[in-house]
Amino acid sequence: MKFPLHLNLSTSKFELAGLLIEYGFLSEDLYYDRYGGLQAEWERAKPIIYGIRKQWNEPRFRENFEILAKRGHDWLEKHPPKVSGE
Repeated sequence: MKFPLHLNLSTSKFELAGLLIEYGFLSEDLYYDRYGGLQAEWERAKPIIYGIRKQWNEPRFRENFEILAKRGHDWLEKHPPKVSGE
């Protein structure tokens, strides 16, 4: 399986953001307040990433992106919208 270039470019930035948050170089609050939880992006990429992990025998491939999305989901649950939208 070849990893599509467009998917590589988009998921690599999420992978980097996950690492930066994990090691304290980027504020989790700042990131999720700006970009949201990334659920849609993760759900679109997940089947391909899981397939690559299996085919390439690389269980850690894009793991920080996956963690970023899971943490984003939790963050969104704890932080309701600041405005009502009305």
